[in-house]
Amino acid sequence: MLYSQPYILLISFILIIFFLQIGIPFEEKTRKYINYLIIIVYLLFFGFRGFIGWDWYSYYPFFNSLNLSSIDTSFYDIGFVYYTYIIKLVFNDYNVFIFINSLINIILLYIIFNRYLPQKYFALALVIFLSFEGIKFEVDLLRNIKSVFLFIFSIKYIEKRNFFKFLLLNICGFLFHWSSIVYFPLYFFIYKKINIKYLIIFFIFSNVIFLSQIEYIKPFFYYISNLFFKNKIDSYLNNSMFGSAYGITLIYIEKLFISMLIFMYYGYLSKTRINVILINSFFISIIISFLFSEIYIVVARLSVLFIYSYWLLLPILIKNSRLSRPVLILFFVLFAMLKTYRNTNYVMYKYDNVLLKKCDSYQDRKKVYLMYSKEISNGRS
Repeated sequence: MLYSQPYILLISFILIIFFLQIGIPFEEKTRKYINYLIIIVYLLFFGFRGFIGWDWYSYYPFFNSLNLSSIDTSFYDIGFVYYTYIIKLVFNDYNVFIFINSLINIILLYIIFNRYLPQKYFALALVIFLSFEGIKFEVDLLRNIKSVFLFIFSIKYIEKRNFFKFLLLNICGFLFHWSSIVYFPLYFFIYKKINIKYLIIFFIFSNVIFLSQIEYIKPFFYYISNLFFKNKIDSYLNNSMFGSAYGITLIYIEKLFISMLIFMYYGYLSKTRINVILINSFFISIIISFLFSEIYIVVARLSVLFIYSYWLLLPILIKNSRLSRPVLILFFVLFAMLKTYRNTNYVMYKYDNVLLKKCDSYQDRKKVYLMYSKEISNGRS
């Protein structure tokens, strides 16, 4: 069964809108209405989704067990718990909770893309968002997505050197997910332009480390495990889901290609502070991916915090590369399709919608979840 088909159809629809937007000289007001149509389709697709992905398994019982008389913040971050509490207080329905999440997400995305891109590039930016971890953020990472969006909003205050407003937004993000603590130090250096020679040298160095598969982190963690949390650390490092190296994959080729594009257009891109911030963010993700590749869980948990650089930098690159724009658009369209297929073509992403008459119940999907999780843990998937 082609589980990815609904997602590919959604991507295809948005891409058709994008090609119409760049091919026809619509008025700005018309472009806005067209983008509102995209938002409605996005909401119909994700806002009314059934139990797809992974984290519904824990979010559904959390929502239903949330006690309105006494709030327990021991399991999830306090900001997310109170956010969920407020929604449940007004709409005591998990499906409404999911819809409100998707509504907030797409509104924030629209504001973000509208801040840095022309209206006609909203559709392309949305496709890049969805294909570069956006689907995972939307359906699984309900807490992370709010903290990442709040950081993106705080980039404005990195540019303007307003530490108080930057701090305020990221404290809010921290209350949704603790991983936002990574963003706090960025205020002090991420806006600084780096000489391209140093970027290239470090890029080559990190590639050599990555391709040589030199293990220097695992031995350190094994040593630490002898002192603290031995069973937990050893289980992570020895589990193929968490401890295996990336190797040369589609992700590696993707990072290599985008890096080459950034080097080609670095002189032009680095003229604005926002682009410098995005470029530095991208290369932080490169450092994490290449230098920590021997431990998958480090790459998965940390590099995703900087995926916003893709969402904004790639549309900006395409918009400003006039000579090679058709080639870049074709490449990223094909790449988006391929990534969407790879990310969603398994049973946990079997699409379901509560507006349909036959929508799987929580118990039905729970059986699939447990069965598929068991297959993964046994190494058969």
